[in-house]
Amino acid sequence: MKKVLLFALVCVLAVFMTVQPVDAKKSSTKKKTTTTTETTKEEVVDKSKFVKVYVFEAGGCPYCEKEMEYLTSLSSYNKKFEIITKELYIDHVDWEHGKDYDLGYAVATYFKRLGFSNASYEGTPFVVISDVYAAATYSTDLENYINEAYNAGDKDIVGQIERGEIEVFTKTNNTPVIIAIAVVLVGGIAGLAYVATRDDKKRK
Repeated sequence: MKKVLLFALVCVLAVFMTVQPVDAKKSSTKKKTTTTTETTKEEVVDKSKFVKVYVFEAGGCPYCEKEMEYLTSLSSYNKKFEIITKELYIDHVDWEHGKDYDLGYAVATYFKRLGFSNASYEGTPFVVISDVYAAATYSTDLENYINEAYNAGDKDIVGQIERGEIEVFTKTNNTPVIIAIAVVLVGGIAGLAYVATRDDKKRK
């Protein structure tokens, strides 16, 4: 009888030891799968849909710094939009033109023509969002504009102007004018030469 009980106890222990590692393995696998899924969800961000928020700034400009602090504090930063800074002025004291001054001037001119009265290259920060916002003023009310641009699809007007896809200033063809001036000059010189020759003949 003791042998039977001992045998039964050994069998139970054997079954328990066999089942336990399997369950632990399944649990570990399940946990690992869940973690991988969560990581994948966090990493998948379609940056091609990001709205480009352009900030034309001046070196040391306190309002530019505040604007950057506000934009980076938004929950949609790096999820719906990215920030691209442009150097409109080297500093905010002497207001010496920065490397992106010409671009800022062109962008402000373009939006002015569209009726954006606050679009200006003469003040910073000059913030531009797609084709929905352009103003040279510090603002903490830009999230709605960002969402609007994100839902409609970013037009990236600044990028288009920078790449030459939008022509702000019409290039004039000066060739006819140059030719006309040249003709007048040549004609004038020829006329003077003729008069001088004629006077010489009369003196003789």
